[in-house]
Amino acid sequence: MNESSDIDIALIFSDAEKLAAARNALYETPPLTELWPCDLVFFTVTEYQRKLERGGLCELVSSEGILLHGRWP
Repeated sequence: MNESSDIDIALIFSDAEKLAAARNALYETPPLTELWPCDLVFFTVTEYQRKLERGGLCELVSSEGILLHGRWP
C-alpha cells in the first residue's frame, strides 16, 4: 500500500438477506472521513465461491486479502 492507495474491503455474508441488511445499514451512515478512501464489495458465500473459480477480484481477495473477522470455514 502506498499513499495513493485506497482500501478495498470484501464483505462476505451467509445469505442475501444478511448482505442486504448490512449494505443498507452501512450506506445509511456517512463516511467518517474522506481522507482515507475505502471501497466496499459485497458477496454472499455462494456468489463469492462461484466467482472465485473464475478468478478476478475474488481470487485477489483469496490470495492477497487479510481476514479481519470470519465465521465461515
